[in-house]
Amino acid sequence: MPTWIRYTLYALGAVLLLLAGAATWLWVAFDAERTQRVAVEWMRTHHGRELSFDAPLTLQLWPQPALAVHGVRLSEAGRADEPFAAIEHAALSLHLRPLLQRREIVVDRVSARGVTLKLRRDADGRRNIDDLLTRLEGRDPTATPGGPVSFDAVELGAAELQVADAMAGVHGRLVIQQLSLGRFGPGLHSPLRLRARAELQAPALDATLDLQARVGLEPASRVGAAPALRLAGTELRLQGHGFDIGKLDARLQAKAMRIEDGAASGAAGSRVEVDDAVLGFSGERLGWQIDAGQLRLAQLRLDVSARTLALGQGELTAKGRRDATTLDARMAWPAIEVVGDRLVGAAIDGRLQLGGDRQLLLQMQSKAPTGSFERITLPQLRVDVDGQLGGSSIQGHAETALVFESMPRTVALKPLSLALQVDDPGLPPLALAFLCATLTTAGIRS
Repeated sequence: MPTWIRYTLYALGAVLLLLAGAATWLWVAFDAERTQRVAVEWMRTHHGRELSFDAPLTLQLWPQPALAVHGVRLSEAGRADEPFAAIEHAALSLHLRPLLQRREIVVDRVSARGVTLKLRRDADGRRNIDDLLTRLEGRDPTATPGGPVSFDAVELGAAELQVADAMAGVHGRLVIQQLSLGRFGPGLHSPLRLRARAELQAPALDATLDLQARVGLEPASRVGAAPALRLAGTELRLQGHGFDIGKLDARLQAKAMRIEDGAASGAAGSRVEVDDAVLGFSGERLGWQIDAGQLRLAQLRLDVSARTLALGQGELTAKGRRDATTLDARMAWPAIEVVGDRLVGAAIDGRLQLGGDRQLLLQMQSKAPTGSFERITLPQLRVDVDGQLGGSSIQGHAETALVFESMPRTVALKPLSLALQVDDPGLPPLALAFLCATLTTAGIRS
């Protein structure tokens, strides 16, 4: 037998012996009953909660180490007979090579199904998870013990969150029908699929959500902020009814979205970035049926702490009806950029037309916007009115300056002047004039 073949067989035999020894050690050392007993006692001692298992923990060694649990139950704090959380099945598998070579635990896959969690908060702000969150107080939310953690796959199915929040006035349940996420961690971009449903009694909401995207974590733009969440190739669909909107069907497609939550770690503010977004929608509200609506936005950049806003060219269109009246509306705006006290932009124009039994045409034009990040003004906004209601004709115009203020968030018309001429064959001509110094979202000041 050639020497190299003999040495290869020796090496292979040694590797097999090592693997067999490691497997034997894991199997012998693993004590499911002791592990469950320690977990039950720890939860009872530190949180006053009862933890139970319907079946023993199971350990799998091949083709890779995996640990599975079945029928896990956790009670409310101090109330052993009141359920708080439950898991029908959950499993965690590890990569074998890092475990054998460096004795490191590297997670390969996490999966769970049949998860139920009850979240409660009373009118005084007390939550049924306060005891669990106390152990996390004082920790850096961006720090991960032992370095960064990554997962090759996360799968979650039939997960239900039951909410009863007296302070926020929210009552109902949120159900995750399917959640799958590929390898996730800093610098990684993985496919995400989410199907979820919201069934709330207060506020009334019954809707389904379907989301597909590539998701990843990117370094924060400022020190102390959490990593930014980036979604690429986003396709989202929302269907249902709630918040006085019925038969809602909204579809969002975006080339890229980036969200950075700086407030969570004490930074001055958050950042939002959107590229090439198209939102299509239909639904009912206040008797109006929107059959086809669309919002197109080339770009959005918002950074509150840096006082910057960049709004790309966009257009909003909507077609619908109410009884025998039809609706056809369009508003377009050019790009606008605000950096502190400097603002660069151009005028906007729009149109709203009613047809059918009611004839009405509104045409809108303005001058280029002015102002700063905290206060944006659209000067010399003019709306011309031309319509026919039954046997009466209406003509006129309105002139104002539209003001957007960020602190506090208000929209104001300063000043507003309105002039209308109403002609009816059976009545003398009627002229109406209205002048208001300020009309805001908070009220009217003359």
